[in-house]
Amino acid sequence: MWKTDETTRHQGTHSNYLKRYLGWQKTLAKMHNTAIENVPVIVVVEYVIKLSLSRRTSTWRQYRAAIIAFIEENNRNELRAIELLEEESTRRRFAKEGTQKDKLMMLRTSSKKSKGLTKNSLTILEYRIKQLSENHKVHNKWVIDIIKATIISGIRPIEWIDADLCDNELEKNQTLVIKNAKASNGRANGEYRTIILNGASKEDIETIELAIGAVTAIKESISKDGAVYSHDEIRNITSTRLRKKVGSWISRYVIKWLNKECNWKALAPDLNITSSRMAKKRITDELDNSTLYTFRHQMFANAKAAFSDGKISREEIAAIGGHSSTRTHQLHYGTGIKGDSSGLKIKPTVDSVSAVSNTNKQRSPTPDFIKQETDPLQVSNP
Repeated sequence: MWKTDETTRHQGTHSNYLKRYLGWQKTLAKMHNTAIENVPVIVVVEYVIKLSLSRRTSTWRQYRAAIIAFIEENNRNELRAIELLEEESTRRRFAKEGTQKDKLMMLRTSSKKSKGLTKNSLTILEYRIKQLSENHKVHNKWVIDIIKATIISGIRPIEWIDADLCDNELEKNQTLVIKNAKASNGRANGEYRTIILNGASKEDIETIELAIGAVTAIKESISKDGAVYSHDEIRNITSTRLRKKVGSWISRYVIKWLNKECNWKALAPDLNITSSRMAKKRITDELDNSTLYTFRHQMFANAKAAFSDGKISREEIAAIGGHSSTRTHQLHYGTGIKGDSSGLKIKPTVDSVSAVSNTNKQRSPTPDFIKQETDPLQVSNP
């Protein structure tokens, strides 16, 4: 049998890795309706992690090697992408070799959770919401208001209980005052943050009002059950109920509809979505893995898209989300490729922005093979 020498074999393997990476890029470009070069490495990594959850560790190693090969080939600075790869490798190692407690902790991964929605998934969700809004037989319609209001405002589930709409004569717009959930240890831009609803329509503001009203009703129902709770306990209970209601609502009214009732071949072309079974499966999987927090990620995705269009700064994005650092949203929240800059309808007050520190510095050393600086917020590759 013919055998290649070590160099030839290495070159062949490296070439196959790059081809595999290109395949993922093409798939994601199609999912996001964009050009291949506009798919960031971090988006590929998130996709591959989800793809490999049900695969063997040996397959994961090959996937990881393919991504590293692309980064090396292009001399890219992709520190966060590499961190995610190492986190997934560590999770797998603990799940296999650790104690029973380690295994349970490491298997509680958020890798499956959707961090924002692709354009196609968001189109389907918006279509279904519009359809259900006109149906008087749908239960818990207030869930629709919570979802829509979260996409607009980016409020955390636990923060809704302390959110309040106010008139602001100085800004000549209504503002949303939110008590930051992570204000301890300097993690937030103050105890409260204020966002200006400068781009919100009258309907958007009404949606936020309805969402606040729904949360108030939940809070009052908790107080009526006879037990005495502290404010923090009520916040936690309310947050849990919100997340559960949104999850069950999506499962009942969106996923069930997609799987059993929706005429996909007729609907998809009308919404400018491919009618293939694979496209339907991708959209269904993404929506099925959505949580209330997904819609906070969507606000950040819209904000990052607006940043790429020069409409907003990093500090303003951090202030909107209640972060003390510009680093947090860059590393941990939805990517700009999933966003739409026109979907950002808010901005922070000057005071909220001034409380943000620009800590956009790397905390760990950059690998030797990485040389070129890149901006993780940019939608397109440099």
